[in-house]
Amino acid sequence: VKMQLQQTQTQAQTQIQTQAQTQAKSQAKYINSPETKIYSKSKSIYGLFEAKNNIVENDAALIVEGYTDVILLHQEGIKNVVASLGTALTTEQIAVIGRFTKNIIIIFDSDAAGMRASLRGMERLREYNEKLDLYHESNINMRVAVLEEGYDPADYIMRKGRENFLERLDKAVNIIDFTIDMILRKYDINNLNDKLRATDELLGFISTLSSKIVQEECIKKISEKLNLRESLLIEQLLKKSNKKSFKKTLDNKAGFEGIKQDEKAANPLKNIEIEALKILVNGLGDKFYELLDIGPEYFKFDDTRKIYEIIKETFIKNKSDNNQVNFPLEISSDKLEDEQLKALYNMITFSSVNYSDYNLACLEVYNNLKRIYITDRLEETKKKLKQFENFRKELIKKEGEQSAEKLEKVDNKIKELNLRLNKLENEQFKYK
Repeated sequence: VKMQLQQTQTQAQTQIQTQAQTQAKSQAKYINSPETKIYSKSKSIYGLFEAKNNIVENDAALIVEGYTDVILLHQEGIKNVVASLGTALTTEQIAVIGRFTKNIIIIFDSDAAGMRASLRGMERLREYNEKLDLYHESNINMRVAVLEEGYDPADYIMRKGRENFLERLDKAVNIIDFTIDMILRKYDINNLNDKLRATDELLGFISTLSSKIVQEECIKKISEKLNLRESLLIEQLLKKSNKKSFKKTLDNKAGFEGIKQDEKAANPLKNIEIEALKILVNGLGDKFYELLDIGPEYFKFDDTRKIYEIIKETFIKNKSDNNQVNFPLEISSDKLEDEQLKALYNMITFSSVNYSDYNLACLEVYNNLKRIYITDRLEETKKKLKQFENFRKELIKKEGEQSAEKLEKVDNKIKELNLRLNKLENEQFKYK
């Protein structure tokens, strides 16, 4: 099999690896040399040393798949182009490119119709979509430019010319819009079954996005394209999130502390905590600040407690940085450690908040959390009191009045617990 070899260099022009382009259709288009202590594919960007000044000048980086595309585009005067060596951009590569520009255009080898038939093209798009949170958090504007079917960038610029290639770049669209369009083109939305399948796939894609703002924008676009109500799409999105992750969290996670829920009804204690989080995310009610300061110990479940802590931390940081807080609160996805937390957060932020009186709702939720917490402490105190009273009886039975010193300690503890019990009962009365 014939191969063409090409070297990859660092920004300082140090050779670190060799890439081969195969001529055989049965093999992968590009074959990289194995990773070593010097060469790491996730950190390396082909052509960056030569392109970086042009990337800064054009305030955009063009990303192609292989080195031949880079070489031929450079020869045609398009010099702000680099290759990701056959993979979607990694965290390390984004950090490097981000020093020169926040605008990235990925160039795909064929148009939407061609990509649907191209396993490599679809796989590459899937890899990029899996990292959307990374690009969003790095403030990267990621767009997609597509060429005509059957052309890679090198072929296209040789046969169609530089001006036509630049026109394709001008038509580049946001990667999320491109993905939505790709999904829609797979179906005949005038056919009911196809429309349902398209909706399901689109909502599945949206559920992977952690930014509430991005999700809402996607819902608006899909609503227009499919002629469906936004409220209906949000309802279906919540159901999808619940099925995938939220229900699994409630039933299986250690944070649920062994309490099982009926398939159709959430645990009422957890519902109260979720309502509290909704109020905090949206900044509602006169009791907002008391609710914010209530403390993590008032949340019985691990996931709701964690989100409460993140909300409070985000509120304090925003207040400190900007001296004001905008609602609803936006939480960075890196704070949400796993898919279950993301699903719960999405459910909280997308659920409608239909209170006729926000102040009353906030007060009721605050009182409920207080009452539940106090009731739990009350039960604990009663158990401890009973244990000490039983211990006192056993002590008298075994040692009689001779154990005066021990009895005094036990009596003091019983007295302390009775005082605590009275205090808790008085507090409980306030929140009934």
